[in-house]
Parts: sequence; structure tokens; C-alpha cells
Amino acid sequence: MKFIHYIKQNKTLSILLSVIFSIFIIGIIGNKIINDRIENWSSTIEEKTKSTEQQSTSYLNNFQQNFISNKKNVEAKLNNSDSLTFESIEKALSKIDLSNNFLALFQKDLLLYWNENYDQQISFDDTLNLNLGETYFLNSGIDIYLLIKDSVKVKNQKVKFIFGKVIEKEYELNPFYFKDVSLSSDLSSNVKTECKIFYSPKSVKNKDGRKYSFPIINNKDNNIGSVIFVKQTREKAVIELENFIFIIQSLLALLGYLLFGLVLYQKIHSHKSLILKFILVSLYLITLRYLLVLIKFPKSIFTSDLLSDKIYYSKFIYGLANSPIELFLTLSIFLIIFYSALRYSIRFFKKETEVKNSKTIFILLFIFFLIIYLLSLRGFGAAIRSFVFDTSIRYFQNPSLNFTSEHLLMHINVLLMGLISILGSASFIIILFKQYQSTFKKNNAIFFIASLIVFLISIFIFSQIQKQPQSTIFIKSIHIILVLALAYIVAFYDFKFITKAILFYLTASFISIITLLFYNSELEKESLKTTANVITRANDNLYKSLITETLLDNFSMRIGVEAFENPNANFNSYAFMIWSKSNLQKESMNSSVNFIDLNGNLLGGFGSIYPKININKIVDTNNVIEEIQIFEENLENDSQKLLRGIFPVKDEFSFLGYLDVSILSDINDFGFNSHPEFISSGKLNEKAILKLDKLAILDYRNKELKIVYGDLNPSKEMNATILNTQLTEKNDAWLDTDFNDSEYIIYIKKVLLNNFERIVAVALRDKDLSIGLFDFFKVFFTHVIVLLILIGFYLMIFYRREKKYQLDLRTQLLWAFLIISLIPLLLIAYFFRDITDSKNAEATYYKLGKRSFSIESYLADHFANGENKLQTYFDASNDLNINFTI
Repeated sequence: MKFIHYIKQNKTLSILLSVIFSIFIIGIIGNKIINDRIENWSSTIEEKTKSTEQQSTSYLNNFQQNFISNKKNVEAKLNNSDSLTFESIEKALSKIDLSNNFLALFQKDLLLYWNENYDQQISFDDTLNLNLGETYFLNSGIDIYLLIKDSVKVKNQKVKFIFGKVIEKEYELNPFYFKDVSLSSDLSSNVKTECKIFYSPKSVKNKDGRKYSFPIINNKDNNIGSVIFVKQTREKAVIELENFIFIIQSLLALLGYLLFGLVLYQKIHSHKSLILKFILVSLYLITLRYLLVLIKFPKSIFTSDLLSDKIYYSKFIYGLANSPIELFLTLSIFLIIFYSALRYSIRFFKKETEVKNSKTIFILLFIFFLIIYLLSLRGFGAAIRSFVFDTSIRYFQNPSLNFTSEHLLMHINVLLMGLISILGSASFIIILFKQYQSTFKKNNAIFFIASLIVFLISIFIFSQIQKQPQSTIFIKSIHIILVLALAYIVAFYDFKFITKAILFYLTASFISIITLLFYNSELEKESLKTTANVITRANDNLYKSLITETLLDNFSMRIGVEAFENPNANFNSYAFMIWSKSNLQKESMNSSVNFIDLNGNLLGGFGSIYPKININKIVDTNNVIEEIQIFEENLENDSQKLLRGIFPVKDEFSFLGYLDVSILSDINDFGFNSHPEFISSGKLNEKAILKLDKLAILDYRNKELKIVYGDLNPSKEMNATILNTQLTEKNDAWLDTDFNDSEYIIYIKKVLLNNFERIVAVALRDKDLSIGLFDFFKVFFTHVIVLLILIGFYLMIFYRREKKYQLDLRTQLLWAFLIISLIPLLLIAYFFRDITDSKNAEATYYKLGKRSFSIESYLADHFANGENKLQTYFDASNDLNINFTI
């Protein structure tokens, strides 16, 4: 009884025992559930399979019903059309969103109306024997559609129409211009099981016992496709249950630790020792952060791109910054710790009790804080550098203020790092100033002036002795000046809390942004090195690896069989699908994918090169190819050679043909213009921080300039300077030089090829570095918006809890002025942005229209003369300097 009474009296022990007991009970119950699941696995997997089928069927039925509902809305609007003219139909449909659908109206064989999404290869009369009003799937080549045909009366005239939408894109483009669409992926996400939809009424034979298939039924109870999904394994089910139990136990442990924190706060709140308070608070918060890592929070609760290590990953503090959210949680914990440090240091400074009067203690304390400050400055710079170099986010590449959630969170993380640095540094200065007052009792200004001088000298010396000093002396000097100013304000001015908070916030924002800008400029310089390395890399092994990878990919094999078995196959489309899904699409190189029949004839292909293929000259087709054949084909130009890989395509019964992947190796081609940017960004565009049009590239062979890319026309002196630059052991160097009243930074890379020496110099004009007021205010504007939101929350809480916060007349006028100024500024900014976007779109369409007219006129004139069509297409592209596709 005494023990129970003791537990009731001791809150900390009560919480601890309650949490341990709850975790133990949940573990026992969970283990029992897992054992039952294992023993009854046969019935469990049958129930789960049926449940997955029911969920999938329900999802697909709802998808079709929504599609049919949209079709009925179109019918209702068409009934109200004034006539069958294009303009009348367009007006009748103007209030319906058809951005994700296509619509085409026919009267007999005449196409009356179509919207921008309509694929003209889809006709009303096809080989599918389907009733009107019946949904079905149609594979048009690279897109798969859900379609429905029907008829409607417009002004007592019967017209037929096709209504449809893309449900699967079996290709990829540059993600900046491309939005993926996949009903299979959407279904998999909805039922949380890997699903694959086959868009054909022919039943798919499922011979794999690990998978389950069922038909897709349309609105007329006809089979239009099938779904195959992977059955859940017993091991996976057990792991999911264990993870679920672990999540519950983890949340209980977290709840218990937070309750323990409340008890701890009550116990230390009245304690007089500020040092003890700070130590306990710090230990509690750091332990909390590692507890979150241990229980895998928040990854165990939800999934998001913000939790992806592809966006940001760093080894900072042993796994506490593996994603943007992980970084945010870590910095938030440290922000609370350093805010506590500042709060306790201010209370220590304002205490009337004297500290020990000793010059020796002051000098030792000053030296200690000086060393800590210099190291913390280096740490601050290293952290901001990590935010730039260890992330896939490019803070200043897009001038728009339309941030993604990932961009916004990383901007906030930059701000938090600045706040931590400013709060910690100000705490040091305030404690040091308290010791100075007690020891010397002289003019306070002397301390700040002397400290500034000593710190500036120390910053200069410390930066000089380091091989890789983080940040710059200028930024570090600004940092200490602002910190001393803040410490002085806190010490001698009795501002309200919100005023001091805003001062610290804006200071942290300023110092973090200029540091971010500096490291962004360093990253831009690093892109010169990236460009040179991509240009000079050893390509043959890479090319052979890409060829093998593309030919053996499961998608390539599936599409290859599908293409040869389709009697109406468009081999160009199938080749594009394979090319776009492979890593060829992501590389800056000339490449192509081609289909070849068993006689060696080229059936079709896609890419930037179309070699004249005669397979009989390469392999003996009498001996069927069983493995990939990769070989090199020398071309007339000595700088070029063709690397080709050929692989047989076969089904269960016979060989169907061959798939060819070719890559052109050309030392004179940097690969910048192999494909339009909307199709493939290429490795250079993908990795480069700077757009290629800002760079100048000089290519030297045996000390002779062979190729110039960009608007730089180097002089003899500039060439001599580049060629005579002393290189490092890695055969590279950085060079700063002046040319035509402009300063250039140049990265030089030398490689030794078989029979000559190659030097590539990548140059960037200094004025093109993205350091400017626009970039500064772009981030600062984001920080200000966050500040206004925080102030709004603070004032709401303060009014409700205290109801005593009063704004004086001067402050009210200041806020009124800020609001009156800010709102019109925002409206004007968005107004001009919309105007600019509209004008840019109009200009683009105008230019495209003029180019289309030029191509049309050129082709019409030359076709009239009976010239070869294929050659005329190439001549038009070369003569008009326009890239186009037929």
C-alpha cells in the first residue's frame, strides 16, 4: 500500500510506469494478433484478395461513373446550342471544364467540332463493335484513352460525338513540361497494392500464383480490360502488423515523454539556478529529438515529398537532417534551446547580484567565447552550404514567387539556422558584457567597441589560416556587427517582447540570405566544373551500359512484343515509348531506338539519329541472336562512331524481330541540341545551376582551338592564358581573367585521348552570377510573409489570454502604413506577372505560327516541283533553321 501511495504522490514515476505498462500490454496483444494471422493465413489472404478486388472494382466503377456524368453534362450543354456551327458549340460548352477531356462532334463523315485535346487519329467509325453510350479503352499508340461514343440532338439534327480522356501515358518527357497520367498508379495508391491494368477485352493469362486477376466491366456489363495485382505475402503482412504495433507503442512513448516534460517544467520553473534550468531544458529537448528519430517520427505516420532524402540529405548530427522535415524538426529544437539561452542570459544580465570580480576570469571567458563564436560562425556557414549543395532545390533558378512546399520549407530552414546563430551569439555577448560590468565598471561603449575590433581581427586571422574557410570575411564581419548591435539594444533598451523578436528575426533573415546567396554563387561556379566533366567524360563504357540497360528493361521487352504482335503498329510511336522511358531520355547525347524485322529491314524508330540499317551486314540472321550484340560502326567523319546494340524480340512461340539501340559518339558534339528541351533536359540541363546559354565553352585539341560554344570570341592572348595555366594533379584549374572589359571565371579541364590532348574551358562572365537585389528580396519577401503570419498568431493568442496588449498611436500608424503599402504592392506584382505571362504566351504562339507558315510554304513550293519528300523535310529544317517533326 505504501508503494501505491508513493506512486500516486510521484507524478514522474506514475507517468513512467503507466507508459511502460501500456507499451507492454500492446506488445502482448499485438503478438497474439500476429500469431492468429499466421495460423489462419489461408483464409486471411483469401479475404484480403477479395477485399482488394472489391476496392479496385469500386474505384474503377466510380471512375467510369464520373466520366459518364461529365459526358452527360456535355450532352445537356449541346442541347442548348443555337446551331451546329463551331462558334455556337464553343459558346455552349464554354462553362464546362474540358481541360482533361477531349470532345469531337460528327455529322455523317464531317467533323463539326473538336477541342484542343482531340487526337485526330481517333475516328467515330472504328473496328470495335460497341454500342452507343458504352465505355471502352483505346490504345492510340503512346496514349491510352477511356472513350464513349454517343449521339445527341442539336436543333432537331442528330449528331454523333466521341468523348474521352487520357488515362495512361506510356512515355515520359522533361518533368518541367510533362504531367504523368496513370490509372494503374492511381489504382495502386488507392488500394495500397501494386496493380497493373491491361486495357484490352482479351483476357490476360495469369500463370503466376503470386498474382490475382479480375476483369474490368463497363457500364453495359461488358468486359473491356483486366487488372492484375500482387497478392500480399505472409511475411509482408506480418511486417505491416509489426510496424503498426510499433507506431502505437511509439506514440505512447512520445506522449509519456511529453507529459514527463510538463512535470519537469513545473519542477524547474521555480528553481533559482539559471544554468541548471538551461542544462535540463537542453537535455530534455535533445533527448526528445533523438526519441523522434528512434520512433521514426514523422515517417512512420505519413509519407510526403517533404520526407524524401532526394530533396535534401545531410549527415549533419548523425541522421537528424535526412529530409526537409527532419531538418526542420532538428532546427526547431535547437531554436528553442538557443532562445532559452538568450532568455536566461538576459535574466542573468538584469539580476542585481554581482558576479565574481576578476580580470583573469573575464579574459579567460572572453577567449573561450571568442573561440566558440569563431567555430560557431564556421558551423553556420557549413550548415548554409549544406542547404545549397546537399539539396536538389535551386533557390534562385526560377524567378517566380510561386514556391512549392519543398521550396518554402527549405527557405524557413535557412531562416531558422540564421535565428539559431544570432540567438546563440547574442547570448555569449550578453554574458560577457555582464562579466565586464562587474569587473571594470567603466564606460559600456568601450566594451562593444573593443569587442568589435578584437572579433574582426580574429575573424580575419581565423579565415586566413583555414584551407576552406566557410563563408567570407565580409559576411562574418556583418554578422558580429549585427550581433553586437542587438546585444546593445537588449541591454540598454526596454523594448516590448514582440519588438525585440522582430529585430532578431529580421537580422537573422538578412544574415542567412546573404550567406545563402554567397553559397549559391559558389554552386553556380561549381556548375562550370560539372559541365566540363560531362563533356570530357569517357563515354564508350557509359554508352554500352545504357544500350544494355535499355534493351534488357522489362518495359522495353513488353513494348517490343506488343509492337510486333500489333498488325497496325506504328513502330515510331513504340520506339518513342521505349526511348522516353529509358535513361537515354535523360542524357545529353544523340541516340535512337529502332525496330527491325527478321529480314533486316527498318520498320520504324525514334531519336536524333536514324542509321541506315541492314542487319545482314552485321550478324547472320540464319543463326538467331540469343544475346545482346554490341558493336562499333565507324563513320565517314573521323570524330564520329556509332555504338549499336541489337537484341531479339520473341514471344512464347517464336522470334518476332529485333530491337536496336544506337548512340552516336561524336567528340565535336557536346550534346546540347540532341533533343528539344521539352523532350529531354539532358544531364547538363538537369544538373546545371546555370542555363547553358549563360556559358561559353572553348574546346582545344593539341593546343589549337577547334570549337567555340556561346557568344565568347577569345583573343590570342586569352587562348594563350588558358593554355598556359598551371594545372593541378587532377589536370584542372580555375582562372580569373579580363576580356573586352568583362571579368570571366573559367574552369579548365585537360584529358588525354588516344592520339591527342584535349583541353576544355568553360567560362562564365562574372556579371551573370545570380547575386543581386532581386534574389535577395525574393527570399526576404518569403521571410516577411512568414513573420506576418507569426505576428498574427501571436496577437490572437495574446489578446485572448492576456487582453492587455495595446498598440500606441505611433505603432498603429506604422502598421497601417505597412498594410496600405503592402497590399497594393502585392496586387500590382501579381497583376504585372499575369500580364507578362500572357504577353509571353502570345509572343510564343505568334512566333510558332510564323514558323509553321514558313514551313508550310517551303514544303508546298518544293513538293510542287516533285522533289523527294523525306529530303525536303531535312532541307526545310536546315534552310529555315527550325526544328520540327512530321
